[in-house]
Amino acid sequence: LGPGGLLHIPPNVEHWGEVVGDDPVLNLDIFTPLREEYAPGPNQHYTRGINGGTRVGAENRMLQEWHYFFDNTRRWRNLRKRSKGFRRSTARQRHKLRIAAKKLRYTIELLESLFDQDEVEAFVGRLKRLQDDLGYSNDLHVAHGLLPELSDRAAAWNAVASAGTSVLEWHEKRLVKKERKLRKRLRRLNHAAPFWRSRKRVTG
Repeated sequence: LGPGGLLHIPPNVEHWGEVVGDDPVLNLDIFTPLREEYAPGPNQHYTRGINGGTRVGAENRMLQEWHYFFDNTRRWRNLRKRSKGFRRSTARQRHKLRIAAKKLRYTIELLESLFDQDEVEAFVGRLKRLQDDLGYSNDLHVAHGLLPELSDRAAAWNAVASAGTSVLEWHEKRLVKKERKLRKRLRRLNHAAPFWRSRKRVTG
């Protein structure tokens, strides 16, 4: 081809170009009709929306998703590891499990828009409920440590200690009732399918 030349290539025909000489050359591939994965709409490939669909943009997207996948998988394994032997775990161990759940949730929420929202919401919902239950347990554990300190500073020590003990006992009973449900929620989360390993992606 010479300057301004045009070559029609039928569909599904492998082709390439070789530059002859040292002069700069601009090669333009023109698709007509426009290919479905390039055109705006529900079937457009998701990489077309990144930096104009450039190679660098697509590579950055793939690298970003890989890091997301890696971080999620690492934090997911950490959460499952810390949940082993939950029935016999100490307050400190449960606190670490709550932190692991929080870190996994924050990592998920960073790029949740890339994935199917129903799957994300179902998974994150289980994480939130687990966090709430473990947070309640941790707050009660901390309160037990604060009560003696507050009582020592109060003028009416006996009244404060008695009232505080009654409140904590009420919460302890409530926590015991919730223990079975907590273990059930943790078991369901451990058996949940990680949505980021699914092939479903948000497109368009």
